[in-house]
Amino acid sequence: MAYVREEKITCFDIPNRGFRIQGEVKDDLHHFKVELGIDFFTDEIFEAKAEALNTPFPICVEAIDVISNLVGLRIGDGISRKINQALIGPEGCFHLAELIINCISAGLQATAREIPDWIPKEEYARAWKSREKTYLGRCIHYAQPNATSTMEIVHSEILPNRKQEEK
Repeated sequence: MAYVREEKITCFDIPNRGFRIQGEVKDDLHHFKVELGIDFFTDEIFEAKAEALNTPFPICVEAIDVISNLVGLRIGDGISRKINQALIGPEGCFHLAELIINCISAGLQATAREIPDWIPKEEYARAWKSREKTYLGRCIHYAQPNATSTMEIVHSEILPNRKQEEK
């Protein structure tokens, strides 16, 4: 048996507002695209769109409308549970929820990569300290005593070294 699932997630800045996350998942039966707008300053989902390009059953297309349930949710502790509550059920779609959770995860990763010019460094540091709690104790690095200084290390050492290696 062979099964292939392709997933692509791309994150962009929305200057002076936040981030746009575009996600797509495709397999032999499903092809969904989603787009989320997340406010950097409040961690709130302010926009959520979805499109079903291919579904196994015609009724599945109707489940796309539940995406609007995400508007107003705040990213933070319990977000996966909140997404599942908003999207999974008799009128929802499990696969859509999976893609959204992966998009949120990718969005958090994207915000750790660089500090956009439109965000004051102090505000970025404050926001990241809040977001970093999501990771504490959940992987080998974030279980270490000095894990709370991760962003300083990422921006001062790891990313600059990787950029040098790429040249």
